[in-house]
Amino acid sequence: MALNGFTMEQIKSATSPVPYLASIVSTSFMAYTMAWVFTKVPVKSLVMGFLIGLLFGIVFVLFETIVKDMFSMRALALSLIDGGVSVIVYAITGAILGAWRKYE
Repeated sequence: MALNGFTMEQIKSATSPVPYLASIVSTSFMAYTMAWVFTKVPVKSLVMGFLIGLLFGIVFVLFETIVKDMFSMRALALSLIDGGVSVIVYAITGAILGAWRKYE
């Protein structure tokens, strides 16, 4: 909150379901795309899926978030928080897909 300059009143007034729906849809597309990539790159274990998911999250999301936020003059800590959440989601999704392997 402090890094964004939000007040508690602003946080409490943000009740729209749209960000949650957008999150569900975009994460579903990400997981489907990652599963498709895993069929092209032979990912056959939880650890391998985790590592590739981690790599995708860092390279495609975290780095992009940091660069975009540099141009917006936002704090690096905020970029690490915003991008770090996505890195965790990508890594967990990769681990699940790597262990599941229903796509073989």
